[in-house]
Amino acid sequence: MRLNIRLSLIIKSLAFLLILLVLIVGVLDVMDVSFTSDKARRVLLEQIKIFTQRDVRIDGEVQISVSLVPKLQVERIHIKNAEGFGDEDFIAVSEARVEISL
Repeated sequence: MRLNIRLSLIIKSLAFLLILLVLIVGVLDVMDVSFTSDKARRVLLEQIKIFTQRDVRIDGEVQISVSLVPKLQVERIHIKNAEGFGDEDFIAVSEARVEISL
């Protein structure tokens, strides 16, 4: 008798957790929570500078969206020319977007 009560409690708990997980996934699918991040801007600037060995600036926003498809969007990225090649930008990107399908 006690075994049946314990088994019933475990099954109910698992069903509750499954329903809760489905609800959370549904909410994340519907909602698209996004925010700007200065820390992400600093990390991106540092990593792009290390990778390209050139001065970099970001004039636009750095937005991070948290959902089932996380996104990173960066606006107006400028990478300078190497020394001796002029003062203009080597490359200017109006918008870069990365999406991760989970």
